[in-house]
Amino acid sequence: MAKNVCAPSGDPVDGFATGARPLSSCSRALVCDLLASHLDVEAESIDETDGLAELGLDPLDLVLVVLKIEDLCGGDGDFPLAELPKARTVADFVALVDLWLQEDTAPYLVSGSRSRRVSAP
Repeated sequence: MAKNVCAPSGDPVDGFATGARPLSSCSRALVCDLLASHLDVEAESIDETDGLAELGLDPLDLVLVVLKIEDLCGGDGDFPLAELPKARTVADFVALVDLWLQEDTAPYLVSGSRSRRVSAP
């Protein structure tokens, strides 16, 4: 079976949230590049099925990556940090970023319920 690496492609990844649109390859590339930079590895070495903890990312690391994403993308409001612990894999994290970036065009749903945004401290 081929390894599903973090590289831009048109193929959707399983959605993180109920009713979510397919993940954009742009979000996938952004997240994988930032994770790779944070971990000082090549983006191609990160698999979408890799667990965030398995990669050595703790909650503080994820918040630092989120802050970088907010700086680069702006987004429509603050990133939903309360949902961050639900992201267990790289694909989950990509889905969360994708939903945040798409929020202005679709309701933000996580696990089938409306989620409120939480500001970073």
